[in-house]
Amino acid sequence: MTKGQTEKGGAGMTVEKKFSYWADEDRDRLRCCDPDQKINWFKERVQMVLIRPLEHIVTSDIMLGRPNSSALLIVGVAICCAIEAMGRFILNGRPDRENKDCFKAFAHKYMSPDLELKRIGRRRTSYSTLLWRDFRNGIAHGFTVKHGGFFGSKVGPYFNVDRVDGRDVLKVNPYRFYADFRQGFDKYLRALRNAGTNDPLRVNFLHTFDEIFIEGR
Repeated sequence: MTKGQTEKGGAGMTVEKKFSYWADEDRDRLRCCDPDQKINWFKERVQMVLIRPLEHIVTSDIMLGRPNSSALLIVGVAICCAIEAMGRFILNGRPDRENKDCFKAFAHKYMSPDLELKRIGRRRTSYSTLLWRDFRNGIAHGFTVKHGGFFGSKVGPYFNVDRVDGRDVLKVNPYRFYADFRQGFDKYLRALRNAGTNDPLRVNFLHTFDEIFIEGR
């Protein structure tokens, strides 16, 4: 059952029931949904809890021209954690896989190819690894980007590499980072809708959807 879909009530009445997109409220009804309905619910859920709040921050200029704004870290960690969460659906609930694998799976397949192709430092570390290690882990576990940081405006480049204390560090444009994730999310949904019944992309999504939103694991 999707948003706005109706079902018959007593005495021939049509009763409209809408999803709340909160898992605890919708759980019982989600058990009866077909795969396409689950994909639609997932889209609306991510839009509600992630994309619309981020869109508000990005479009309201809260971050613009404010290098000391905490919104930079809020946006950065939210996008990094969202990339990791999306990877969990790709990797079938991440059995025997690390969180980093989830992050890399979505970034590699659905975001800018520069995240994997471009590398910096003596060890030639990929941008996606730096985003995971220095940005995601740094902010989530220590309230700071370990090395590098955010820079730029809405019309600036996606990345810059600066030399700080004798090492190359990655600087990320938060507006471009958000746009890249948003486009990647839309690309994933299109691929999911076009996938066949036995396609691992769809099979893994449905297994993980049930595990998270219905079974609560």
